[in-house]
Amino acid sequence: KKSNKNFINRGTYLITGGLGGIGYLLAQYLVKNYRVNLILWGRSNLDEGRKRKIELLSNYGKVIYQKTSLNDSYELKKLLVNAKEQLSIRNIDGVFHLAGVNNDSYIINKSIQDFEQVIEAKLWGTINLDEALENENLKHFVLFSSIISIFGNYGQADYAYANRFFFLFFLFRNNLVIEIIRYVLTILINWLLC
Repeated sequence: KKSNKNFINRGTYLITGGLGGIGYLLAQYLVKNYRVNLILWGRSNLDEGRKRKIELLSNYGKVIYQKTSLNDSYELKKLLVNAKEQLSIRNIDGVFHLAGVNNDSYIINKSIQDFEQVIEAKLWGTINLDEALENENLKHFVLFSSIISIFGNYGQADYAYANRFFFLFFLFRNNLVIEIIRYVLTILINWLLC
């Protein structure tokens, strides 16, 4: 077991998009090194590949997968209560928000539904996630964004917009910490390929 003041051994962490590429790598790191409980939220049904990933993670810690769209903070609160009961815990120690959709195409070729699908998890998901977790004694609130939010990219205007929202929310939420409305600073990570 590693000792690290940033992560809590046998703590409980929520990862949105936790069975995706970067999310799954993070989940592996946390369970293997800190024997944590994991609550994984995703929009997909559990196919054989995802079930196998959960089985592998479960060799090191308790893992719960809950299907959700992040659209409703009330529903997210119910999912959290359910997960905490299953894990017999009182508190979530940290959240890593990686959920998102990338649908490459020039904006002129996209419908409003295409646009909304891309921004949904990052924009509304972030707001609802923060609201659902407002009473948790978090040690981490981490948003995984993209360098595209700064430089943009042809064919990813909606994705750039959604990730730019992360930056604005990062500023907003950290101001809530100053005002003692939230209790842990938000960390924003701009990945090169995310």
